[in-house]
Amino acid sequence: MKSLDLSLFLYARDMDICDYLTTDTEVIRYRQQTVKDVLEIPELGTLFEECAEKLENVTELAKMRSDKSAGNEINLYSIKEAEIFIDFISTLYDGFSRIKNKLSAPAVKAFCDLVTGTYESERFTALKKGIEELTVSTRSIKSITLGINLDARMQPYESGIVAVNEKFFHSGDIVSRFMRMESKKDDMLTLAPLSAAGYTYSGAEKGALDFALVGALSKIVAGSFKNWRDMMHKYFQLGTSPYLLLLPELKFLKSVTRSLREMKRLRLPLCYPEICEVEACFEARGLYHPAIAKSVKESSPSAQVVLNDITFDKEGMIYVLTGPNRGGKSVLLCAVGAAQLMFQLGLPVPAESMRISPVDGIFTHLPRDAGSSVGKGRFGEECDRLQALLGRVDKNSLVLMDESLSGTNSYEAAVIAEEVIIAMSVIGCRGIFATHLFELAKEVHKINAHPDSVSKVDNLVMGIEGSERTFKVERKEPDGKSYARDIADKYGLSVQKILELKKEQDNV
Repeated sequence: MKSLDLSLFLYARDMDICDYLTTDTEVIRYRQQTVKDVLEIPELGTLFEECAEKLENVTELAKMRSDKSAGNEINLYSIKEAEIFIDFISTLYDGFSRIKNKLSAPAVKAFCDLVTGTYESERFTALKKGIEELTVSTRSIKSITLGINLDARMQPYESGIVAVNEKFFHSGDIVSRFMRMESKKDDMLTLAPLSAAGYTYSGAEKGALDFALVGALSKIVAGSFKNWRDMMHKYFQLGTSPYLLLLPELKFLKSVTRSLREMKRLRLPLCYPEICEVEACFEARGLYHPAIAKSVKESSPSAQVVLNDITFDKEGMIYVLTGPNRGGKSVLLCAVGAAQLMFQLGLPVPAESMRISPVDGIFTHLPRDAGSSVGKGRFGEECDRLQALLGRVDKNSLVLMDESLSGTNSYEAAVIAEEVIIAMSVIGCRGIFATHLFELAKEVHKINAHPDSVSKVDNLVMGIEGSERTFKVERKEPDGKSYARDIADKYGLSVQKILELKKEQDNV
């Protein structure tokens, strides 16, 4: 995700979206239908986002309930957990009832049926009624009245809870207390706080007092919780597990559809690709990188996003991609990887149209900062990573390499790169080798002549007109010299530009 510049575009808190990658085409179709419903029915997306939050709260309260040291809090957590679950089911039921006729995805329809069955069951009705009654009885307790017996020396020798009240007690300064006492009798008025003047309880004393109060209170409120176990039994009988298991799926949908809705709002093309079952296939029309296009459109809504066509076929399953510096090589390479990844997540892809088949792995070899090569040097670190990567590649892999082997001179880099591409060709994988090594592009015919070659190699070139980059890709052999001269002219380093600058400075 990170290497393809998608980590912020497809981000979900506390989960790794790559865990949802699949090579199963049936799962991909199933997900595509679900995502399509969520994108095309705005109310469904809003409903899922709201309910994902409620379900997260249920999960958190379930964790708190498992804390055996929580005392009465366990009962309160359980009641709150059941309350939120009831609200969760009720919200889903009401929401689905308004959009049921619009649903087409099998997964969403099945979820709707599950919710309807739960909501309309006798157990749910009984649970809802019982929790409402239990909530009223427990939440009516606002304060307790303590009774303390004193001996002849005014020392306390016995204490206990006298009453449980449905009102809070109140206090204040001594003047306000006397004023209230003069005006009317007030049973909830405190005359003095429960602490000795000038004395602070030690930790042990306070703990003993709290323990005594909680123990006494537990005996009193036990009556309020007498139906608690029956209510919780009904709650768990409803079968909450299927809903809790759905939480990761709801969070996944919440995350990915948020980004996809933004793309639709910005009028960036999205399509559900045609899935190729038998052949290795990648045929894209109007391909672009979603995160970069989104950034461009947000900064300048009138800006035109460059769309490219690229096809992996029998004449080119591995491409040597060349072109001018900052001409779009890295963006195109990452766009291919992003489309493959989004497809295998079951999402629409950033293109006008596409035919595609799954791969069993997307392998990237991209430049790293200097700090990661300490000890071995940049070139040694590059070679180690490349060797490890190629050892895992097979004929069903997609390999994306950007300026690999740039840590050595161009001659050595070209020789090693040729060996790497021949190995990829023999393995039979798909891939792109983006490079500044124009001489490597000249060796394509030689690479294809290898007797064990399986994947044919071809050239892709990022376009340039004059000194302006078009960011459009063409399938042709590059002219390295012309690119170099155009770049030299653009940056004032051609013979003509240097002599013109020299003349200007001499005349100053």
